[in-house]
Amino acid sequence: AMIRHTALITSLLATTACAALRPDCELEPAYAAADTGPAACAILDQDRLLVIRHLYSGKLDLPGGMARRGENARCTAQRETWEETGLRVIVLEPLPGLGNVYRCALADPQAAGEDPSLRWWSRGEVTDLRWVDPATLTAAQWRYGERVELLKRALLSQAGDEPAPARPQ
Repeated sequence: AMIRHTALITSLLATTACAALRPDCELEPAYAAADTGPAACAILDQDRLLVIRHLYSGKLDLPGGMARRGENARCTAQRETWEETGLRVIVLEPLPGLGNVYRCALADPQAAGEDPSLRWWSRGEVTDLRWVDPATLTAAQWRYGERVELLKRALLSQAGDEPAPARPQ
């Protein structure tokens, strides 16, 4: 109980502290009336997907989380990705069949190199951050295991739509 209490306090302090660093959400006018609610980002770089490992469940997931009151789902996806990874993203189209799960691109393509470093403010929620081959994901290792096959199909349908940016050497 004491560990969870300490983790909760750490998480609250970290979330408050990182708010000053978080980029503002900038939406294209066409997206201003988008859905609200929990949202996540599927960040692909070539054939790799960025995933987080949750502190409490120990399972893998996309960066994302709960919306703030009145917050646009695209802004939720962008904010939660920043809070959990420290990475700025551009929120693109929703992945088919997954609700408020969006394909997202890194605002700074140079960030696509090796596995990103875990930020101090995200340690209250996230224990690991890494690039994985989405084809290797299994229901047993995924936070919402019943959705992993749907996610993989959605990612595969998106993969051929446009050329992937070159990975920095």
